[in-house]
Amino acid sequence: MLGWSINLFRIGGIRLAVHFSFVLLLAVNAFDGYADAGWPGLWWSTALLVAFFVCVVLHELGHCFTAIRFGVHVPRILLLPIGGMAEFDGIPREPRREMLITLAGPAVNFVLAALLSGASLFTMDRNLEAVARRLGCHFAG
Repeated sequence: MLGWSINLFRIGGIRLAVHFSFVLLLAVNAFDGYADAGWPGLWWSTALLVAFFVCVVLHELGHCFTAIRFGVHVPRILLLPIGGMAEFDGIPREPRREMLITLAGPAVNFVLAALLSGASLFTMDRNLEAVARRLGCHFAG
């Protein structure tokens, strides 16, 4: 798959690449957003897809940085339409280290979920107050 990928940049010495099919996914998603809501739909659908894949990259980096901590060389992360794939030169044969590398990605997801949930509660609370004020509701306190 090396010939079908586009190198983007490096993060902590790890090359981030996207497979050509990812570009097709981006194009189809953007077209669908445009067909639904015009230019705003195109931008929102594209931003949502990019935000999703930023989370995928962070997940993969969780695996990668843990592997690097245990001496494993990580040449690249490849983004595909179905998700990401971290390429390791080897896997430690110690079960504890292998388990920590495996759990590092989902641990990043839990941290992201907690941060995004907290942020959404903060903004949702502010938005609910604004909606209530428009409806003429007043809250004591």
